[in-house]
Amino acid sequence: MALHAYADESKKGDYIVAATVIAGGEVTAARQALRELLVGKQQRIHFKAETRPTRKAQILETVLEVTEDCRLYICRSRHSARENCLHAMVPDRLTVIEAG
Repeated sequence: MALHAYADESKKGDYIVAATVIAGGEVTAARQALRELLVGKQQRIHFKAETRPTRKAQILETVLEVTEDCRLYICRSRHSARENCLHAMVPDRLTVIEAG
């Protein structure tokens, strides 16, 4: 079974990487569910542009509903933060993909 992995990073405050894995057959439905959250002329969802906590919660709930597995990798130190998170994330995500 094909799996798709997605990741996004945040550099505000602590360095955080969110990573998820979605089964290939569920990607279209997941994209549609997220597309339905777009407001007005919005073309994509980005937390930086979202100001209301209820809106952020709605987005997070949808992501958690459509994903197989979602993890956060957090590095409190700014020194080598991206490298440290990737060193933790890649083997962990590969384990999920191999188990899928």
